[in-house]
Amino acid sequence: MSLSMWNIVLAVGSVGAELQPGDDALARLEDPSHVVRLHAAAELGEEGRADKESIRALAEALDDPNEIVRFYAADSLGRFGKAVGIVRKDLLNAFGDESWIVRRKVAIALGAIGVAEDDFFRRLKQLYPDEAPAPHPQLVLL
Repeated sequence: MSLSMWNIVLAVGSVGAELQPGDDALARLEDPSHVVRLHAAAELGEEGRADKESIRALAEALDDPNEIVRFYAADSLGRFGKAVGIVRKDLLNAFGDESWIVRRKVAIALGAIGVAEDDFFRRLKQLYPDEAPAPHPQLVLL
């Protein structure tokens, strides 16, 4: 999905997604509507709800069929820092997501929790065994 398409989806998805007072974001992660689920995932990160139940629910949301929900789940987990260590393996597995934008957020979250470099690179090798890492574009220009 292109970035401009993401902006359209997010803008349209926000219409009518106002929350009712007392709504529980954890319960809304199970809602049939992806719009409700993505707002719930984002809200958990914004609230800083780094309790085990929220972290595990967000880790489960990394497997959501909708990539925007997965994006916000990874984003929220990244905001919690080291508290997310209990779902480290879930994040490492999510690094293989089909969506590049989800993989990017997962990589940021892994950095925030301080995952060991060798775990990170081992997962990269598992995902891309036949590909040599390309040099960073800025290094090529030097």
